[in-house]
Amino acid sequence: MQYLFKNYNGATGQVTPLNKQQSRLSDAMVSYWTRFAANGDPNGPDTPEWDRYDSKEDNHLSLNLPMPTVTKTFSSRHR
Repeated sequence: MQYLFKNYNGATGQVTPLNKQQSRLSDAMVSYWTRFAANGDPNGPDTPEWDRYDSKEDNHLSLNLPMPTVTKTFSSRHR
């Protein structure tokens, strides 16, 4: 939740700041969500391309640190 809502402090109410890598990932996630809500396409100039899912390629965008990356082995690794 903290990656999407900057002022979210969790159930404890204690502020736990994101580090530099976490902040970059947070910015990318917010960009994807905002663009998708605005025009149905999450892609933009400052984030890795989020391609439409293709079952033949089994492509997924993994929202991992330090930045989102495309993986083509999601199903085989996550049975």
